[in-house]
Amino acid sequence: RAIVLGGIAATALIGALASPSGAGAGCPLPILCQPVPGEPGEDPEAAPDPGGDESTPVAVPPPGGKRFGVHQTLWETGRYELGAERTAQIARNAGANALRFGLDWRSVEPVRDAWSERSWARYERMYRALVDRGMTPLITIGFPPTWARDPGFAQLCVTARGCEYPPAPSMYAEWEEFAAEVTLRFPAAAIEIWNEPNLDNYWKPRPEPERYAALVARAVAAIEAVNPGAPVIGGSLSPAAATVTGPLGRPAVLSVRDFLRRAYAASPSLAGRLDALSLHTSFQERDYGADTLFAEAFENLREIRDRGGDAGLPIWITESGISVTGPNAVSRAQQAEGLE
Repeated sequence: RAIVLGGIAATALIGALASPSGAGAGCPLPILCQPVPGEPGEDPEAAPDPGGDESTPVAVPPPGGKRFGVHQTLWETGRYELGAERTAQIARNAGANALRFGLDWRSVEPVRDAWSERSWARYERMYRALVDRGMTPLITIGFPPTWARDPGFAQLCVTARGCEYPPAPSMYAEWEEFAAEVTLRFPAAAIEIWNEPNLDNYWKPRPEPERYAALVARAVAAIEAVNPGAPVIGGSLSPAAATVTGPLGRPAVLSVRDFLRRAYAASPSLAGRLDALSLHTSFQERDYGADTLFAEAFENLREIRDRGGDAGLPIWITESGISVTGPNAVSRAQQAEGLE
């Protein structure tokens, strides 16, 4: 999922609102202009073309208040260690007006009711670097510390990656406190609730849409109490087209349709709480027209969103990209073609 931008390897972020309006010659960015599903002449069994004109010049960042940028979490660790200021400036030079990063609950409250100011300061440096450049921080929150998880194995899991459990219901008040603290410290940020909760890779031991909907309801109420103007987006869904059962006979992956159907049917429901839904479109493909995985992901999300009572709710793409590494690697020329 890496795109190299002046030295940064970053997942592409198109946090733009994907409009359901028809495509036209004036479309500033192809994926932003999408036709209404079911127009005459379309194959009713195929996902409709998501729209756009591939010959239209692309304005970066796109006009009209759209957000466009990168995802980058390793600004002070890992291979790059560029620091917040340089990372933000490289993204800005590339045309970004937004940057998405994860804020891990485990890092800022390792001990109950004791904030780690050192960890908060790291996020503050990036937040300030973005705001000072007129950029929007998109902060993805999630992943409770051990003390806030269900008793048992969830509390014994201590690795940085592989222990992405939800908070225990008895800790929902602590989850609310965490969500409120994020928007209190970073009032200009948009808040995204969790990352890919439809995968057991990020919601262990298996995806639970009903529990996710409960976390959204709690977080939204807490954020609105502190900062009513903060945009709160949910979903952050992997674009899975099919539900997959894992080796233990339980779902390892829930499709976009199955996850959202259950989240909207839950009590509390997902309906009416969010400012946008978010979707990931990281496919190792360069074709994004009709009857592609890209088109199908949007069709599935829109259909269940509308049935659930959130018709017209904007869609943000918060991860997109094509990788030049891994088993399905493409060349850099193919990566550039697909990204464009």
